[in-house]
Amino acid sequence: MKKKEKGQSMVEFALVFPIMLLVVTGITFLFYLFGVLVTTHNAVSEGGRAALVWRPDGDGVSTCIGDVTDAIERITPFFDPARDVIAVSANCSADPWARIPSGNNVYVGLVIYWEPTFYSTLFKDEWDPPMIIPLPASVEVVHQ
Repeated sequence: MKKKEKGQSMVEFALVFPIMLLVVTGITFLFYLFGVLVTTHNAVSEGGRAALVWRPDGDGVSTCIGDVTDAIERITPFFDPARDVIAVSANCSADPWARIPSGNNVYVGLVIYWEPTFYSTLFKDEWDPPMIIPLPASVEVVHQ
């Protein structure tokens, strides 16, 4: 080994390491984002299923919208009622005695405003606005 090449590997590592760290962080972020998006779509599907199987049960307490909201909140841990939006069509009412007419479509939509955890802890300055990504999902089902 020549005397000039003694610190070459350390210099190469110092040049390549930040790029590798950036790539690994980006891939991790994309996989986490994909997981949140899949969970959001599963929650909306469960909300649509809850609207399909809902029937007035005679207790006068449970409603179609309440059951859909409960199904969505049960599935996704990312749901924040103060920030996120659930939209349900008018066919699925808040009246505990109203039935959904057969053949009518029921629309269930959800928008989760997601803030990446690593961004809020690593890159956020106290004066920066939060990085919030809206993740929409919707389903339309036909009530039989």
